[in-house]
Amino acid sequence: AGGPLVDPAASVIALTPICAHTLSNRSVIFDGETELEVLSEDVAHLGLSVDGRPTLEAQGRLPLVVRTAKVQLSLIRPKNLTHFDILRNKLKWS
Repeated sequence: AGGPLVDPAASVIALTPICAHTLSNRSVIFDGETELEVLSEDVAHLGLSVDGRPTLEAQGRLPLVVRTAKVQLSLIRPKNLTHFDILRNKLKWS
C-alpha cells in the first residue's frame, strides 16, 4: 500500500492509507507507546485491514483502539544479511 520503510528495531505504529488517490495522503508514524482511537464517520460501515489480512467489518460508531502488542514478534533472517542488505536487494538499489 506504499507504506514507509521502517527499521525493524524501531518501536512505532505506521498508519498508512490504502490505495491513496493523491500524493498528499502519506503514512503517519506514531511512537510505539501511542494509543490511537479511530471512529468511522459513516455509522453504517467500517472496514479495517491489518498487515494484508482480510478486512474486518463492523457496524455502528464503535471506537477502534490501535496500540502495539504486549509481546514482541521475533523474525528469522540470515545472519550474513542486515535489514538494509535485504532492502537493497529487493528494491534493486545499487
